[in-house]
Amino acid sequence: SIAGRGNEVWLATLGGGIQIRFFGDVLEVKNYGRSEGLVSDYIYQVFIDSQERIWFATDGKGAAMLDKSGFHHYEKGLSSKVLYGFAEDDNQRIWVNVQGEGVFQFDGVGFQPLAKEILLRDKNIYGLSTDTHGNLIMLNDLGIDIYDLETKKVRYMGEEVGIRDMKPNLNALAKDQAGRIYIGTDHGIMKYSDRAYHSL
Repeated sequence: SIAGRGNEVWLATLGGGIQIRFFGDVLEVKNYGRSEGLVSDYIYQVFIDSQERIWFATDGKGAAMLDKSGFHHYEKGLSSKVLYGFAEDDNQRIWVNVQGEGVFQFDGVGFQPLAKEILLRDKNIYGLSTDTHGNLIMLNDLGIDIYDLETKKVRYMGEEVGIRDMKPNLNALAKDQAGRIYIGTDHGIMKYSDRAYHSL
């Protein structure tokens, strides 16, 4: 995956996280891996939150976070240590999608799963984001699950709205300044805008 803000771009790779900074025509490239303090070299996503913290979703080592004081490692509460990605809601809460286990919320020390009564159609979430209302948008093989953080209810979008045979690719999503989410699938691109879905 690719993330960026200002003059900085981050790449998630199977050789660590790569930071690229732009200074006019000059590029500064730095790799962060195990030798630099990152808990794993196998990174599925790099995510920059509103506090300028850098989050790393690792393959088998939980979550890593880089802030001004250095690297921090979090595994507490995770039933699986394979993480695919992160999202941040309007209240600056960090969420993570865990391989085969659904979505967990970061509590400052570790992670808490969604309550058991909140039913997702598929717990293998391939992409995670938020919409303009702060709802969690979760992509799975059956379509899109939308979790309303205020009402604690989930809405589902799938074949009933025309999403058929379009399986999302891992972390193949981007959100524009208007809050529209573009989703890469094995059969083209979907565009999600709050309650509107389009196939491109």
